[in-house]
Order: sequence, then C-alpha cells, then structure tokens
Amino acid sequence: MSEVIISARNLTKTYRLYTKSHYRFLDVLGLLRGSDKYSEHHALHSMNLDIRRGEKLALIGRNGAGKSTLLKLITGVTLPTSGSLVVNSKASALLQIGTTFHPEFTGRENVLSYLAHLGIAGEEAKEKLFGIIEFSELEEYIDQPVKTYSTGMGARLMFAASTVMQPELLVIDEILSVGDSYFAKKSFERIEELCSGGYTTLILVSHDIYSAQKLCNRMIWVDHGRILLDDVPEVVVRGYEDSIRVQEEARLKKKVLMALQRTSNDNVVVYLELRTPEGRPLKDPVFFSRLALTAGDTDLAAVDWDTLIPGGASDVIVEGSTWGKEDNHFGHRGRWMINHGIFHKVAVRFELPRLSFSKAVGTKQLELRVLAWCEQDATLVGELDVGGRHFQLCPLEISPATWETVILNVIDDANELCVGSASGQVNTTGQQGTGAVLIEGVALLNRQNKATFQVKHGEAASFMLDYRVVDPELSECCDICLVVFRAGTRENICRILTRDLRLDGNSPRGTIRLDIDRVIFGSGTFSLWVFIAKQGYLDREQHLFYSINPDVYLSQPDVLEFEVIGNLLTSNTAFVGNGHWSLLEASDGVNRISS
Repeated sequence: MSEVIISARNLTKTYRLYTKSHYRFLDVLGLLRGSDKYSEHHALHSMNLDIRRGEKLALIGRNGAGKSTLLKLITGVTLPTSGSLVVNSKASALLQIGTTFHPEFTGRENVLSYLAHLGIAGEEAKEKLFGIIEFSELEEYIDQPVKTYSTGMGARLMFAASTVMQPELLVIDEILSVGDSYFAKKSFERIEELCSGGYTTLILVSHDIYSAQKLCNRMIWVDHGRILLDDVPEVVVRGYEDSIRVQEEARLKKKVLMALQRTSNDNVVVYLELRTPEGRPLKDPVFFSRLALTAGDTDLAAVDWDTLIPGGASDVIVEGSTWGKEDNHFGHRGRWMINHGIFHKVAVRFELPRLSFSKAVGTKQLELRVLAWCEQDATLVGELDVGGRHFQLCPLEISPATWETVILNVIDDANELCVGSASGQVNTTGQQGTGAVLIEGVALLNRQNKATFQVKHGEAASFMLDYRVVDPELSECCDICLVVFRAGTRENICRILTRDLRLDGNSPRGTIRLDIDRVIFGSGTFSLWVFIAKQGYLDREQHLFYSINPDVYLSQPDVLEFEVIGNLLTSNTAFVGNGHWSLLEASDGVNRISS
C-alpha cells in the first residue's frame, strides 16, 4: 500500500463574520470586545482525511461547501484554526487564475520566472518554455502582457506551465472549467499521463462530476465543511445526483416554514416531517388515522380524521409530501402516505398555545402519538421544526397489519443536517424517479434462451425485466428505454426505446422482454440502465432535473452487468454493425452515396 502523503485529523477552519466592517480592523489589533460583534462560520469542521501517493482524488460539493478551503490549507495558502494537517509532498497548485502570474509581465516572462522559481534556467528553461507554448497554443500572444489575456488563455498558460514537469502533488481548483471543451479534453489527457506512473497525486475540485468520475479513482463529497461521502466515483455520483431531490425538498420546506411563520399569530406552529430512513419509497403505503402532539396524557394539538379535526388549525401539508387521498380503512378514517412520488415524506403542521409548548419542552414531556397501519413492517424517522429549532424523534416502528398507537419521545435539539440527505443518510442506489414503476428482476438470455452474463458479438440475445406497477392509477404506454453504458463509466453506448407496451396498475406485475437479433456492441463489459417515463418524455425538452421530475417513473442504473465477447475487430469499440453496400456506375451523372 502506498504511503500517506496528506493526513488531516480534526481539521477545522473557522472564519469570523463581522456585523460591521470596522470590527475586522479592531479584531486584528486585538481591541474588539464582545462576541456579539461577529459570528463564526466553520468552513471546515473536524475533518479527518488520508490521501495516499498516486491517488486521483476529486472533491465535489455545492459552492461554499469547503472544497477550496481544504485546498488552500493543503497548499499552505492559509492555516487551520484547530486540528492537525501534515503534507509530506510539494504541491503544484492551480487554485485561482491570476495568483501565479504577474499581469504586467508577458506570458514568456511569467513562464521563465516560474521556471526559475523551480530552479530551471538556461537551455533547459528554453526547452521547457517551447513545450509550454506549444501545449497552450498561445504562440501569437506569448509576448503580450498577461493582463490582456482572456480568462481561458490565462488558464491555458498556467496549466501548461504547472504540468511541464511531473509534480508530486497536483492541486487543481475548477480552473479547467474556464477553458473551451477542446483544451479541457487536452488537459485531462495530460493529467492522466502525469498520473499514470503512480508518482503524481491529483486533487481536483470540479463541478463537472462526470468528467471527474472518468479521471479519478476516488471521490469525496464535501458538505457544510464535513465529508459526507468518501468512496469510488460511481457511488458518490449516485448520492450527489440524489441530493438534487433533497435540495428541492429543503427549498419547499423553507417556503412552507416562512408561510407558517407569517400566519402563526400568537400561537406556536410546529412543523412535523416523517420520512423513510434511507430516502427511498416505502415498500407499502402507510395509513395514518391520528397524529397528536401531547404532554403526558394531554393533547396539545392533533390531526384526527376519525373526529373530523383535519382542516382546522392543525392539518397536513400537501406540497412537497407524498400524502395520498383520504379514505376509510378497517374501521378508521385517515389518509395514506403513498409509496411513490418525488418526495418520500409526509408533513403536518400543529398549532398550539405558546405557553403549553414551552412548558412541555422545558419539562421534556413533549411526545408524538401516532395511530397508523401498514401491510408490512415500516420504519419512519422524523423531526419537529419550530422557530428555527429542530427536534428529532425516536424512529417510528409500525407493526404489520395491526392498528396501534405508537408514542414517540421527542429528543433534544437535532444537530445541523447536511443537504445530502435530510435523514443524515445518503442514497447511493442511483435509483431515481417517482417510483410509480419498479424493476424487481433482470436477466440476459443467450440465443439458446438460457440466462447468462456473457454473450457473443453478432449473436442473438434477449433482455428480460420483471416489473411492478406501484401506482394503481397508472395506465399508459410509457417511454421505456434501455441504455447501455460501458461498465464503471458514463459512456453512453446506445439506447433502445419502445412506446408500445402498456403498463397498467390493474395488472401490476409482468415481464418486459427485448429480443435483439444481433448483438452489435463491441467486446467488453457493459452495464444496463433502465429508464421509464411518461409517454413522450424523451421527445420534449425538459427543464427539471430527472430526479425531481414527476414524469420520470424510474431511472435505475446498473441493473445488470454483462460481457460481450468477440474477435479483435470488436475490441475497444462501442458497436460494430453491418449495412448494405453497393457499387454504382458513375456514367449516369448522378452523385450517390453508398449505404
């Protein structure tokens, strides 16, 4: 195992945000008194991290997550507030355009100065300079002041200079995104070449997660100054894609809370969320008949369908929830939490006297009592939100096919949750969509109609997909698309689409079969992605990301990995097919293109 060249333990970087600009100056002089003059922002919070020599590591996350702060600590631009950071390697860093080169000097002068800083001079410097100019393709502008360069030109020159020699540690912070796609591809190829020998360690910050996935063998998702997920790129990308849905949940929740605050008057409005722990749909719907906030045996506020209380001061919140229709179920009236939809949670608002709530919280007697029913075992987690304070609930465990009142203790204030998952867990299954349709089994059949994981190029094969329609009201000829990828990458080889199969909630189970006369994929290992959406979805321009688009019923990557074998002709090839060729006489004077 290669040596650890970067080691962080409880690494923390804290910035002070001052309420007035001159407070910063007073603080520098040590004259600032009173903690009310500023607030503290943890750009990094107790981070533990080891990076080994030769690793190609990508850091991803939203703006302000702490990625660039970590790079500045690693490269010595700034110092940690607390914790330890050991870097046993010399870094060649591209953190920000304009920080390495002097704007008044020409490109040539800046490069020679940079090389001199590395101890390179004379004929060797001239040789390196020639290589830098050639790679950056700035021959016409190399003797112009850098201040006249465009952002992309500056990025080209800086990258070319920083990679002219093989560095021990190459640190790149989003600088490649400012260039054109041609040079970005060229730069990625240079990085791959540098890292191929296992000597150079790469740390790359990029918002282009798919390009980073192709380049790197490890990916870390940073959020709110913490490491949310550290794994191989395929796993992290799936979790990050799901965070789009979680971010939309957070936006809708904030919108609802602001509306509740405006209408609360003198009462306390409590916002309750119940959700699945893993952020995926329930196996079976849950039927709620009563939800009540209590202090001991006293109800403070309740949503009780049996007594027709809903619609009053306390009621369900439909927006951003998976509340189904009101119904009667085994002698009780209530409302379903359905097991399909964009968001896998339900929300309720309680309105109660401020004094009663304060007393219940102060004596730690606040409880949630739930009367619910489910066909199978179900577990939900939840939290209460009131006035910016978050209270966690004990997990809600519902026994199968049994009416029971479950009492949940309200735990103390919850810690700040990362945006990756409101439940604190990250969904890395890659499955997205409303869940109105599920794939429960996949098989590849060879030409003898036997299940296999290996087929031969040019021979017949069939895909079998066992499905279940979860939404009982669904009945349409959906867009059903099988997408073939190279295993472990986002390289899209081909799509096979049908709109002729009707999926019907009245006949919820079945098998989709696709017969292929000739396997045209080249030899290699491939992965199958199943995509099912509302009919016509693939023909329309979409403005919503697919994980929060209600017209996407299922997007499930890597449902099956299979191998195609063939001869040398088919190796390293996306697909190999046959067409009809013809040789035409030119005497008729008609220009033709052979097919």
